[in-house]
This record gives sequence, C-alpha cells and structure tokens, in this order.
Amino acid sequence: MKKKFDLRIIVIITILMMGICGCTINNTKSPNNIDSKVTLNERQKSILAEEGLPTDYEELNRTQKAAIVAIEEMLEAIETKYGMEFCYAGYIQANVLESETLIAYPAGGTASIDSFSITRSSDGTLTDDYMNVALRAGYSELVLSLAKDALSSENVKVFVEVTKTTLTSVPDTEEQLVGNVEGISLIFIDGSIMSSEQFGTFVSSMKQIFEEKQMYGTVNIILLNDDTLKNLAQNNYTDYLDPSCYTERDSIHIKK
Repeated sequence: MKKKFDLRIIVIITILMMGICGCTINNTKSPNNIDSKVTLNERQKSILAEEGLPTDYEELNRTQKAAIVAIEEMLEAIETKYGMEFCYAGYIQANVLESETLIAYPAGGTASIDSFSITRSSDGTLTDDYMNVALRAGYSELVLSLAKDALSSENVKVFVEVTKTTLTSVPDTEEQLVGNVEGISLIFIDGSIMSSEQFGTFVSSMKQIFEEKQMYGTVNIILLNDDTLKNLAQNNYTDYLDPSCYTERDSIHIKK
C-alpha cells in the first residue's frame, strides 16, 4: 500500500528527461502556445531542479515546457479547492493509455504514503482522490477502536488505506464515516494475548462488526509471533506480512 506511486514517479522522470513526443496536454490556460513568455515560480524551478532539468524555461524542450506549466496549473487548482498547500510527487502526460495525471501529497506529509492523483479529462475537467488520504487517519482510529474493544486489549495495531468514499470533506464524527468509506484494513495482534482458537473467534467477531457498521472493503487480520507487535511502524509493517512473522492470518471481505 505504501509504495503505490513509485512507478509513476519514475515515469515522470523518464518523460521529462527524454521529452517523449506524441503526447498531448490539455492545458486550459495555454494549450496553443507554450512558447509564449512564461516566468517560472520557485516551486516550478524546484521541481525541475529535483529532476535534473534546467530551471530556465527557455532551455526546456517543448514537452518539458508543457509539463511544468501543467503541473503548476493542477497544483494551484487542488490548493484552491481544499484551501491548503500540496507538493509535487509525479506527473504523467496524456497518452493512449492514461489521462493526464498529477501525483501530489499534502505539505507536511510523506510522498510514499500520502500521495493521491489529480486527473485531467479530455474536456479539461479535473478530478482527484485526495479525500482517500484525508480520511485515512479518522478511519484508522475507528478500526483501531473497534479492534481494541473486541479484544479487550491494547496489544493491537492498525494500518489502513481508504480506497473509495462518498464524502467530500472530513467529517466531525466517526459515525459519519459509517457506510461512506471503503478501504483495506490490516489488524496486527500480538501473539502473546490469544491462542489460534481464540483468533478464529476474533475474526468472526470483527466480520460481524464491520458488516453491522457498513465498513466495506477488505480486512486482513494477522496474529503475530509473541512480542513482535512493538516493532511495527508505518514504514515497516508490510515486512511483517511474511509468513515467518505470524502464526495465523485471515481475511474478511465486506461487500456493499
């Protein structure tokens, strides 16, 4: 889950460096003449510098010019929509397989886990899935609270990814998440607090809870080896999905 955008970040490096021809940019502000006078701001210069490209607009090739103008347009649009600052993480020009897409993440966040997509359709319309990122913390707290209550224990850690939502803003209460969010949840339990038989009972209990609360998606429940839970963190929890790290694992699928 945490490395979902790595390939796309590589793609933009290739596109910018090589200047691939045949791609189109639906640039609503300057689609016809990207060679008109353009003054790059500091963010644009920083992006170009990070990619090893010239920070003088006139030294860029036509494809690179189109890309750096489009990137700033899309960042400004998403910042206006949500009233906050976002950072660049990658960009894909429109091609026969994909729409024009910017990968961004909130300022103060981490590109590897907080990235989301802003896509521009052929008619210039922008859509994004930032709410999946914005809702993750609240949804994670909800899943953790339910797991702790079901276990009557604090020896559990939860990591989630929101994959779909009908919400357009972060709700004030956890109750507003119910029925409006789909996601992937990973619930890790320390092996010292339950047996394999108790694990099966817990899985059944969580399935019932998720169904009752209309929390759709996939729930992976992992019973770790004894005294392993303390080692888990956001940047390494996927390492503990290796079979050598747990004694029991099961999945629940809750469909709408």
